[in-house]
Amino acid sequence: MVDKKKNRCPGLPALMLLAVGLLTGSLSPARATSLDGAGRIVIVPYVVSGLDRESMIYFTNPSSLAIRIFGSYVGADGTPMAASAVGVRICGSVSLRAFEARQVLLSQLCPLGTPDIENFGYLELSVFGGFDTNPFFASGVVSTRSGDRFTVEGVPVGALDPGTVSPFRRSTLRVLGLEGTVPNPPTALVEKVPHCYLGARGEDKDVSVQLMDYTSGSARAVGNPITVRLRRWTMVKLGNLLALANLPPQGYSNLTAEFYALPPTEGADLVAGCSVETLATRTEDFRIATTPEPKDRSRSRSPVRGDTRLFVGSAKVAILMNQGTKVRLAFYLRHEDRARCWIVPSVLVPQENPAPWQELRVLSPDGVVVAGGSGISDTGTFATGLKNQVSQGVNGRWMVEVSWRGTPATGYPNSGLTPGAFGVLCESTSGISAMLPLNSATDDF
Repeated sequence: MVDKKKNRCPGLPALMLLAVGLLTGSLSPARATSLDGAGRIVIVPYVVSGLDRESMIYFTNPSSLAIRIFGSYVGADGTPMAASAVGVRICGSVSLRAFEARQVLLSQLCPLGTPDIENFGYLELSVFGGFDTNPFFASGVVSTRSGDRFTVEGVPVGALDPGTVSPFRRSTLRVLGLEGTVPNPPTALVEKVPHCYLGARGEDKDVSVQLMDYTSGSARAVGNPITVRLRRWTMVKLGNLLALANLPPQGYSNLTAEFYALPPTEGADLVAGCSVETLATRTEDFRIATTPEPKDRSRSRSPVRGDTRLFVGSAKVAILMNQGTKVRLAFYLRHEDRARCWIVPSVLVPQENPAPWQELRVLSPDGVVVAGGSGISDTGTFATGLKNQVSQGVNGRWMVEVSWRGTPATGYPNSGLTPGAFGVLCESTSGISAMLPLNSATDDF
């Protein structure tokens, strides 16, 4: 039961019949959750409430403390409860005991007042009370009157990516595998239609949507771009994406919808996803948009730098690598992974190549040397090891150490390079954080 003293769900027979089917159906609905895990603010990016379709919202409290989850509904434009017309709908709350899982119909959590006309939008779920309030899981399952159903994963708000303007396709948000038919004549029946859903949270968001075809091995734009200007706390459905892109009559498959953030709102949150709707059953295979290169410096797909002149956020740090000492820099990987580190010129003296005179090695969170060593200036690509073999599966702090070749016993080579200067780059396939300086130590390799 939803924790609500008023605005209970209207008791229409047809809606109750659908609700009974959802609650007692013989099939067990999928309870998918984001790989990013639980959150204190979770977005279910597509929810539905009407006579023919209804979302069941699933909650799980993975902690040993009781929590109370509050909901807000952002209705899509063109629906009776569109947020652009009536504002954000404040929903009821759901209380969960320690380790409890519950399920609640959207119409019970958020009575929308028009059960005979379908409403759809996105749902924002939150717990309050600061960091003593534990995260939770949430997801939705949309069921139809005929018994078909599809899952919409809940996503922690921090996992949303705002998209980017450039580089042009390396980091754009996208949904893969869209298909459908533009009929000829236009009134002919079709089996499947692709849609996209775009939502803004607390800031305005301008987006350009472009269908792409990569099946030839190169990027080819398909149809016209679609520009959407979202106002804060609103949602828009791009129904029948093929028609909106003004595509000629034929069948289309394996298309990609790409979302480009437009200035000056490129950094604002975007709730974006697409689906292919099977019209006969009114089911949709909803997929949230993802990116190959997130706007997230904790998991960069590009190389990150350690240097004599190092920026940690906006702070500039000077690090000197004197003879007899080694510089130590920390970073985070998400193993299992493949990575590489190599010595490069310092930004202070880019004309000098220190690689023949310097060496480096990489240590795992367990303190084990996994790559590099004495006399090595480039680790080459190395595997971080199996998940359980490193830090018992925990993504922890890795370290790269850089020093001058030689030791006090053997003597240091007369390199002629600028004393103290060094540079190092590291990259990984799954994303790497910015480097953080640690205290220097005695050179021991």
